Amino acid sequence: MIRNFEKSMTRYFPREAIILGAGIVLLFLNWFSPLFEEPMLFVLSTLFYLFVIPIAIISLYGGNLRDFGFRKEWHWPFSWRITVLTGLFVLSLLVLASLLPQFNSYYIARLPASSGWRAFFITVVFGLYLFAWEFFFRGFLLFGLVPRFGVYAIVIHLVLFTGMHITKPPLELVASLPGGLLLECVAYRCRSFLPAFLIHWMMNVVLKVLIVI
Repeated sequence: MIRNFEKSMTRYFPREAIILGAGIVLLFLNWFSPLFEEPMLFVLSTLFYLFVIPIAIISLYGGNLRDFGFRKEWHWPFSWRITVLTGLFVLSLLVLASLLPQFNSYYIARLPASSGWRAFFITVVFGLYLFAWEFFFRGFLLFGLVPRFGVYAIVIHLVLFTGMHITKPPLELVASLPGGLLLECVAYRCRSFLPAFLIHWMMNVVLKVLIVI
């Protein structure tokens, strides 16, 4: 019975169409109807949209989470020289961004007022948020579209990922294009979204710490 249900879902609602539709709906929600302004409620609500709903869709289609980049075993595909040079370049950009008023005003408004609570929020709460974010974009969306669209799935994914940054500071919107492409290459080459999550998380922590101090 379960197999028949999965076959009916696949026949009438192709998995790739549902995955792409979920990405488009999330994009429009982000543009026109922000879920919550309060930081904790925003993180909890986006955890639901970015993590719970995709897993429910994968379960309905009888998919395996490993096929969507949920792999704890992965091999870093780039040389240490490229890694170090890229890391230093990204760090310099984060330092520069932390000095700009547009980043300060945007992110300070989205952090708790208490200094002790801020540290927990920056490291743990936003860590959970970015884990769900990377699972959705670099796992569910990217690997969910690759079987049908091949390498063009990266382009489709990049359009949606960049579009999610339209409501953020202008320079972050511009940086999201090369930054998103870099994280996509990491996820695609590693066959896992976890390395992209770790990179994104570290970048986020560094930027917010620099802004706060």
